[in-house]
Amino acid sequence: MDIKISIVIPLYNAQTYLERTLTSIKEQTFGDFEVLIVDDCSTDQSLEIAREFAASDDRFTVFTNEENSGKAYVLKNYLGRTEGKYIAFIDADDFWDRTKLEKQFTLMEEHNYLLSYTAYDKVNADFETIKTIHASYSVNYLDMLKYCRVGYSTVMIERSVLDRVSIPDLRKRQDYALWLKLSKNDDFYGLDESLTKYTIHNNSLSRNKVRLVKWNWRVYRYSEGLGLFESLYYLLWDVLSKLLLIK
Repeated sequence: MDIKISIVIPLYNAQTYLERTLTSIKEQTFGDFEVLIVDDCSTDQSLEIAREFAASDDRFTVFTNEENSGKAYVLKNYLGRTEGKYIAFIDADDFWDRTKLEKQFTLMEEHNYLLSYTAYDKVNADFETIKTIHASYSVNYLDMLKYCRVGYSTVMIERSVLDRVSIPDLRKRQDYALWLKLSKNDDFYGLDESLTKYTIHNNSLSRNKVRLVKWNWRVYRYSEGLGLFESLYYLLWDVLSKLLLIK
């Protein structure tokens, strides 16, 4: 049987959340998937947890990097090892509603969508919902430049479109940079149902708005190659969206 969905998990020091994350995948109502867990030199018990989980379910495979290299390296070097028609992404500290894959797969198959995402809940360390981020019907490149509400762990992509772009080589915001490159050719289509829980930590980038603005600036200037004034224009849009419209 052909694998329908490949799930890629970059893993680094997520022992507190990893079992919950992997269980949320294992218990999906859609079971025709493979999971590639890539440990990026964790110093806690993450690798051991991942290996124990893989030993009990052959849909899960664990890989290890020789040195800590970041999410961009994982995506560049392991997406080519996937076999599914679609690629789904999830961080090792997030988790899914058990119907997430089934609903998103059905949406993409019925409408021939190449890129999709869902609404998601931001939750704290106690798993309490802080805020729900809704999904628009569609998001194009200009929308994405102004403000990115496409959460990494909500995305599913038809694998052929990834052959058109290179993975941005950034230590932070590489997902946003990738969404921008993909949305130049195809819109992201949203399923406005919250099917992902996104864990917010006190030291996370999304908590530190100044750092987030700096990394978005790098995306505009160096990944997208936008001019100075164009970058300032979209950065202003992004900041205003965070302050007044979205968050």
